[in-house]
Amino acid sequence: MRKVSAFTLVEILIVLFIVGVLASAALPRFSLSFEPPVMTLQRAFEEASNLALSGVSVRFRVMQVYAGRGRIQAQALLKREVPKGSIQSFMNSQTPDAGILEWRNVRLRNAPQGDNWKIEPSEIRFFNDGSCTPAKIFWAEPNTPDYKADKYVLTVTGYCVEIKDNAR
Repeated sequence: MRKVSAFTLVEILIVLFIVGVLASAALPRFSLSFEPPVMTLQRAFEEASNLALSGVSVRFRVMQVYAGRGRIQAQALLKREVPKGSIQSFMNSQTPDAGILEWRNVRLRNAPQGDNWKIEPSEIRFFNDGSCTPAKIFWAEPNTPDYKADKYVLTVTGYCVEIKDNAR
């Protein structure tokens, strides 16, 4: 009789168990990368709203890349220190704590990705009471007209809703 080498049932079960444990650890990391755009927008709006609740003025604008579309950029109104001896420091001599307020880019953990976004009106502002300006947000492939774009509506409460268009 010739002896045939093969795996035992116990060895196969152990390998399947190890592969299952590794897959269950890796699956949540991959599933977040396939999140629908409406969820990404909602997370970005919640993050901006929380920043505004802390007392910082926040706005979203589209930095245009082409034909009215571009990348959504989050900006905060921050104080810039005035150099001593400058005209601006002389103008602010009555209020020594004063600086110059300017919009600066802010990096959000959940910022919408891509260069194909459009916002109507041109910017969204978040207020320190948790509200924001309502807006329509469009996302589409390059050279696609707005009527074929994915459409979202941002309400005053900061909730983002996808508009389903059955006419496509």
